[in-house]
Amino acid sequence: MDLPKGSGNWYTGKHTPLITQELFQAVQEKIAEESQPKHKFKKWNFTKLLICGYCGSSITAQERAKILSTGEPVSYVYYSCSRAKDVNCKNPYLREEKLTEQLTNLVGRVSLDEIGARHLIEREVSRYNKLRAEVEGKSEIIKAKEMDIRKYAKYLLKNGSREEKRELLEHLRDRLILNDRAITLAD
Repeated sequence: MDLPKGSGNWYTGKHTPLITQELFQAVQEKIAEESQPKHKFKKWNFTKLLICGYCGSSITAQERAKILSTGEPVSYVYYSCSRAKDVNCKNPYLREEKLTEQLTNLVGRVSLDEIGARHLIEREVSRYNKLRAEVEGKSEIIKAKEMDIRKYAKYLLKNGSREEKRELLEHLRDRLILNDRAITLAD
């Protein structure tokens, strides 16, 4: 027994213990195990990049699982208003596939200089040229201007990693707005 508590002065009692030291340690380990959070936080591709066109809240993502009639399980990611500013916000959800498709179309309409991502793409082309020169021993260099930069941006949105997608979209000069399942740029 520690008396006064936290002093470091321990006194041994004269009574017989109700439980063994091993049982006490096992229970402590079980308590520590159960106190860990059960949900792992996922990192989504497009959260914190979009705002709700109805109420101005941020857009959040959630994953839903479904079992098809064939018995095959599938999961979908939905983006919707977080309803932080208006709990009654009626902005509908949007599936990630449709969101990616709309962002790809948006990149096709916007000048890449407006996006401010030209330097990102030029950096990737330069990196590719260096890799190709080392691996294949070829010295021919693809210039970023010759390469269709818009196609590369679309490729990143469809097939790039989470970090690549976010880096590309973070360079938009205007905010992305989700309004009635449609993505637009804020003016």
